[in-house]
Amino acid sequence: MIRVLFAIGLISTSGFAKVVEVTKMAAIKAAVQPGTVLVFDIDNTLVEASQMYGSDQWFESLVMNGIAEGKKLGLPEAEVKKRAVKRAIEIWQPVQKVTTVQPVENETASIVEGFQQQGFCTMGLTARPLEIEEATQRHLRSAGVNLAGGCKMPEQMKGFESKPDVGWYNGVLFVGPGNDKGESLVHFLKSNGVEAKRIVFVDDKTRNTDSVERACTKAGLDCVNFRYGAADRRVKKFDPKIAEIQAQLFGKILSDEDAARISRK
Repeated sequence: MIRVLFAIGLISTSGFAKVVEVTKMAAIKAAVQPGTVLVFDIDNTLVEASQMYGSDQWFESLVMNGIAEGKKLGLPEAEVKKRAVKRAIEIWQPVQKVTTVQPVENETASIVEGFQQQGFCTMGLTARPLEIEEATQRHLRSAGVNLAGGCKMPEQMKGFESKPDVGWYNGVLFVGPGNDKGESLVHFLKSNGVEAKRIVFVDDKTRNTDSVERACTKAGLDCVNFRYGAADRRVKKFDPKIAEIQAQLFGKILSDEDAARISRK
């Protein structure tokens, strides 16, 4: 695996995968060349929840709590994470249907649109479950992001007939939490005849950039993977107590500031 800090000179045109750390979406422009397909994660990459409750970091905390609980119950190791993720989705999913979101950076939508206006293919790649496809599209629209643009992409997805939890809607490939992002992306591109001289992938989680890097390397695809950290500071500030107050008063989601005031009383 090759890891480099961002610098224009470090992004070569050689045909192998690499991972680059950036904190600004504009930094990915240096890697885009003719024939590039740009692939964006959604949560904490394009959009983020307007408050801690419903955020991606809240979901991750639910998973970790579930794993700890499963271990205490003495469940088989193979079942612990699967059970924890399933339960976390059951809790997280209804909130997505009502929460508002905001772009991670103010420039996010204009950067995506700029690539599309230049004729580059754009698409989303998310571990969100298919059940919140409508909520996901609403979230993207509210942030001014339309991923179905820039070039012709398939209207009907092929190659995933055995995976009913994978879907393709309006420029977004939903693979769910149980499928490998990298393998799913490469399979989607090849099965649907999407030509990519280079893939530029942007995601806030290292496990996903590593996944795409492995899959692209195995497939012999030129790929630059950006581990995008614009939301890192807010992720680190996640406070489960504030999220719990927001959950208890769920109906109208409190802002982080209002929930923090209640927690201090």
